[in-house]
Amino acid sequence: MRDRLRAAGEALDGRRRAVLAQNPDLTLTTLYNCLEQLRAGQPLDARQEAIKQRGLVIILRDLHDAIDRLAYAAYGWPDGLSRDETVARLAALNQARAQEEAAGRVHWLRPDYQRRQAGASQAQTQSLFLAVSTPGPAARRPAFPADRYAQPLAVQAVLRAAGPIAPPDLARRFSGGARLEPRISRVLATLHRYGHVERLPDGRWAAARAA
Repeated sequence: MRDRLRAAGEALDGRRRAVLAQNPDLTLTTLYNCLEQLRAGQPLDARQEAIKQRGLVIILRDLHDAIDRLAYAAYGWPDGLSRDETVARLAALNQARAQEEAAGRVHWLRPDYQRRQAGASQAQTQSLFLAVSTPGPAARRPAFPADRYAQPLAVQAVLRAAGPIAPPDLARRFSGGARLEPRISRVLATLHRYGHVERLPDGRWAAARAA
């Protein structure tokens, strides 16, 4: 499964690089804005239709769908989960991992490389147990994803779990704290644009209510 996921990811990355190289006026943001409109069933104007054609957005969508199916299979989840169901499951996994790391148990994503960086023995398994002091509340906070496509999922997961919340409080739910607020505010603005979150009169944000 790992090899299949790697191959699918490389196919997606290669396709995106080729599209951007052949169309210097396009950006990843442009492509994914168009993709989001397609997924939402929103009509495309002439400019957006041209982006869809030149950017091979339908192919990008199919590649992402293939990666999703492989990821579901890797987790043992049924195919065809809704976005909300997927976010809920990812949030639960993220919380479980944060609790393990707070207790000193680290799961390597790239064992050979990360063990060397940490100075750990090659004889160790893919999980490393560290001697740690009793963690405070901040130690249990998950990291904000570096992947810009995972960031909206993380923000939505907090909104669904915590209810209406202001950006500064939302930022403090992650280990980066206040310095994350500008990034989180941008993610909220993007989610609001596509109807996934609502801005309340008091400045707090909430997950959009189902129609």
